[in-house]
Amino acid sequence: MLRDAGNKYPNVKPINDLHSMNFSCIVDMPVEIGISNILKMKAFNAGGLTDYEEKAKVAAQAMKTENAIYVHLKGPDEFGHDGDAVGKMKNIEEIDERFFGTLLDHVDVSKIAIMISADHSTPSIHKGHSDDPVPLLISGNMITNDDTQRFTETEAKKGAIGLIDGVQVVKTGIDLFKT
Repeated sequence: MLRDAGNKYPNVKPINDLHSMNFSCIVDMPVEIGISNILKMKAFNAGGLTDYEEKAKVAAQAMKTENAIYVHLKGPDEFGHDGDAVGKMKNIEEIDERFFGTLLDHVDVSKIAIMISADHSTPSIHKGHSDDPVPLLISGNMITNDDTQRFTETEAKKGAIGLIDGVQVVKTGIDLFKT
């Protein structure tokens, strides 16, 4: 049992002030909703946990007024906790098809960049979170190709970004988008 866990807000500067951008989010889970509230991010409602098409359409619409949209997709984590590697793989493929397929149909890809990662690893073999690094993919016309071929942990280590701490992810993405 934790004593005094979560009994006050941390003293955190709003993310829009930190990066001089308009950040918003599409989140469903209580922790992510809390983080978005603390960071003063504008939140958009977009269907249920697995309504990937609706989330993509709302994200595409939000991109017309917002500089950055954080979309939290919970699915793969649940399969990791269940120890279901095949289910996790199929869910990632479903997200690729239903979320990213829909998103790319609704945006001008020459005007946006996309950053994909995970907030933590949940290996199916462990049925829980681990401290393993997660891959980070940043893609857009303004991003120089680093010749990685697949979105995997092994390929990501070979990429131009290399291994970075989680606290550096947003700044790294913004720096790459602005170059």
